[in-house]
Amino acid sequence: MVFNMNRKAQGWIGIGLLVFLLIAVLAFVNLSVGKAFGEINDMIQSEDELGNTSKGVMNDLEQRYSGTMDGVLAMALGLLLILCIGIAWMSTSNPLLMVVAVVLMIMIPLAGALISNSWDEFTSDSEFSSEVVDYPVTNWVLDNYLIVSLIFVVVMVSTMVLKERVI
Repeated sequence: MVFNMNRKAQGWIGIGLLVFLLIAVLAFVNLSVGKAFGEINDMIQSEDELGNTSKGVMNDLEQRYSGTMDGVLAMALGLLLILCIGIAWMSTSNPLLMVVAVVLMIMIPLAGALISNSWDEFTSDSEFSSEVVDYPVTNWVLDNYLIVSLIFVVVMVSTMVLKERVI
């Protein structure tokens, strides 16, 4: 990791940035696995040698997958927001750390814009365009990842400012 883990806040900023990127990776993987899961379910449903119970269980799992993984991404995003508030609260008033934090806070929305464009290209593919409707939260978050990341930056800066006023 680029950050020195001996400094508490810098290490947390690095972890926050990593988790921010992992949320996007989670969304791409969930959509791909959901598509594959649907194809496997179709093959199982057309198999004559399997019993109705097996087919029913697999069909139920396939139907619940998208909603469950959509909720996982929403929960991960909420936990990331809590982590970012904690990072901002724990940050010290060291000017060097503030410069690093500001640079990272500029890089996060830029990465968010790139991720949002990648998601748009990924979901406009004919294979995934019909699958993305099953993931409404994931689709909204990644379509608006720039706005979501700007909200995170505003919350972090507000927390830093409010901390200085409260303490």
